[in-house]
Amino acid sequence: ETFPNVVLEAMASGLAVVSTDVGSVREMAEEGRSALIVPPDDEGALHAALERVVGDVALRRALGARGREIAEERFRIEAMCRKREAIFEELMEPRAPGAMRLGSAER
Repeated sequence: ETFPNVVLEAMASGLAVVSTDVGSVREMAEEGRSALIVPPDDEGALHAALERVVGDVALRRALGARGREIAEERFRIEAMCRKREAIFEELMEPRAPGAMRLGSAER
């Protein structure tokens, strides 16, 4: 899954996230601030991260709180709509003939 909804749902719920570094996890979560992110296929790192979260109440709460803030700031429907609206507005702006547009080869 490129955009792991389960990670976003956990963050929005204020839960601590432990994830492997796949898809767009790093675009959603901040390593050490809102999640513990470990390399894929590294069972030892995953085990250690899970033990850390389970054994440290303060860390668990801090990760969950920051994750919720990120979910509200970046992924709330209003914020997502504003981002898309800005993209559409830029794409609709009149341009001089031959001018480059967002999404073209030279971004």
